[in-house]
Amino acid sequence: MSKRQVQIVVLSEDRAQEVLTRRYLEAVGYDLRKIDFVTAPRGGGSGEQFVRTQYPHEVAAYRQRNPQYWRLVVLIDADVSTVAQRDAELGLMLLAHQLPTRTPGEGIVHLIPRRNIETWVHFLLDNAADEEVDYKRIYHNQAENAYCRPASQTLVAIVRADPVATSLPSLDRGAEELRRSGLR
Repeated sequence: MSKRQVQIVVLSEDRAQEVLTRRYLEAVGYDLRKIDFVTAPRGGGSGEQFVRTQYPHEVAAYRQRNPQYWRLVVLIDADVSTVAQRDAELGLMLLAHQLPTRTPGEGIVHLIPRRNIETWVHFLLDNAADEEVDYKRIYHNQAENAYCRPASQTLVAIVRADPVATSLPSLDRGAEELRRSGLR
């Protein structure tokens, strides 16, 4: 299957997540015209809540489409939770809507940065990073493209590495999710 044939929906909680994913998918050769970005509106409340609310609807829509040609990429920060906890919360949202949980064969990708997407960005820009530290303030007043474009190039290299091994377990897991779904 050609990358030109794949349609992607990206569900994210903020603009930084959207831009990093956009730049990553562009760098690995996907047509941006075939990607729909569903991002929490600025000033519209909790982005995490937006993703959890939209997730069952996007999964239901994904399952009505031909899975060979569709992918759903979901980004949600782990914040102070663990990646496993956040992943389980997404599964519970499906069960609450009478939907089966995600299976490994589905093209549904969970990218769950811990502590947040800025942790991944900080690391991808060649800095030491710790998943317990909040790096949001460093990137708060910068345009997302300024830091997400160079960070996406490093993300491409990490996803293409075999095996994936960084000092950030949540990034390693995210890279494996991208590899599993063929988005590399």
